[in-house]
Amino acid sequence: MEKSILVTGGAGYIGSHTVLQLLLGGLNVVVVDNLSLNELFSSTSFDAVIHFAALKAVGESVKEPLRYYKNNLVGTTTNLSNVMEKHGCKKLVFSSSATVYGWAKKVPCSEWKIILLRYLIPVGAHSSGYIGEDPTLTVFAVGR
Repeated sequence: MEKSILVTGGAGYIGSHTVLQLLLGGLNVVVVDNLSLNELFSSTSFDAVIHFAALKAVGESVKEPLRYYKNNLVGTTTNLSNVMEKHGCKKLVFSSSATVYGWAKKVPCSEWKIILLRYLIPVGAHSSGYIGEDPTLTVFAVGR
């Protein structure tokens, strides 16, 4: 039986690269952004969730802290984790940018299998050319 993976924020830069790799690996992938997760989990059984859906602009987060709190903290810890628990999905890969600082003294969901990713400004195209610029395309600059 093929594994099914839910990727939140799969339309973003990192999410889209991850989705492509999962598909190339033969996995069933469902990509979501801002929809009713309970309805989705009721109709599809997921083996794991890879969570990329978050707001990430540092300057904007200072200007709109409540929006970031609701989306990034409440949206994940309350909504996503509760729905995952309700439907028995206990594997989570949580992605965060390096703009998240500090180390937790205790992981909130110690009974789950959780992986936390943290990175700085990832860039580039996929070697297949499916995402981003075509790495095989040669561009010549024409000047006077």
